[in-house]
Amino acid sequence: MLFRDRILPAAHDRVSSVRAAFETGEVGFDSLIDAERDLRNDDLGYQVAMAGRSRRRAELDRALGDMPVLQGEEVIR
Repeated sequence: MLFRDRILPAAHDRVSSVRAAFETGEVGFDSLIDAERDLRNDDLGYQVAMAGRSRRRAELDRALGDMPVLQGEEVIR
């Protein structure tokens, strides 16, 4: 998945790079805040995409008459 495999790792790398640059005085605090905000927004986008995927899967299962059974925290199909 694009978010998990590329976008989030790149955002984490950017935060690490900007943090190192901030610690050496190369960039200001605002740059670090921007990088952290971008990471949080990317993570939120990933979570929204995963929730949508789960919702669509449930809709498909219902349409096909395949109702999963929940046992504890595990879904049995």
